[in-house]
Amino acid sequence: MDGLFDKHILKKLRKKGEDYPLHENSRLTAEQFGVLNKFTSKWYQALKGVNSWLTQYPTYKDLFTRIKEVYTYQQKLTENEAKQYTYAHRLKGLELNQRRSWGALVCWNPIFEWECEGDKVKIKLPTDRNWKGQAFPPKFSRLGITFHVLVVNYEDETESVRLHYTKTISIHPDDEQIKSLRTTVPVQLFPNSLVAIMGTAQYYLFDTEQPQERPSFHNQHHACKLLEVFHVKDGNLLKNRDIPSVISKTPSPETDSGTDWE
Repeated sequence: MDGLFDKHILKKLRKKGEDYPLHENSRLTAEQFGVLNKFTSKWYQALKGVNSWLTQYPTYKDLFTRIKEVYTYQQKLTENEAKQYTYAHRLKGLELNQRRSWGALVCWNPIFEWECEGDKVKIKLPTDRNWKGQAFPPKFSRLGITFHVLVVNYEDETESVRLHYTKTISIHPDDEQIKSLRTTVPVQLFPNSLVAIMGTAQYYLFDTEQPQERPSFHNQHHACKLLEVFHVKDGNLLKNRDIPSVISKTPSPETDSGTDWE
């Protein structure tokens, strides 16, 4: 971006032969773009640490759009509102695998809670895990699920992302007794942190040549999604605020012109 920016300015200099008077708003916009790009790159590198084979350009583009939306609306909050509310939840829903979604592979959602005392993320798998209608591939053995917790410094784009994770848990859809499974992940916070939970699900298949199973890397056999985001500032969990909907003004269906009724 900086190279394109400099090239544009040099072009103006050649045309006018004088210093190019860059507008203050343009200067700020370029600066903001650079900050957002650094934030996106930081997130992207952390996601590559979670699943390197899934992070591609569409992921980066989607991530940048979501981060830009969060920061744009966050800046519109008043000083008092910024202590209470956040738009960070708009990051939720990012899918790393463009071929298979989390909902198509897993069919149910975990439950996440933030515990301020001790700075912990609680993760719970529900008992009503419904697999009806789910078609599993031949030689299917089990489903492995891992959760990664990314802690991002909201105020410093140069700070490295802190990564925490759970052990991989095995889910057998044909189990007759389904029990609730839970875990707690302690994290290390920044003064102003975004705490993002990525869920990775992957099929394991029996190997015909060896008496053991192996993870499948087929693009239809794994999914990775940003399932939840918490915004914790100065030890307090901020409340999610929805983006105001824009209602377009439509003309009234009533009119005094036209033909009369008898």
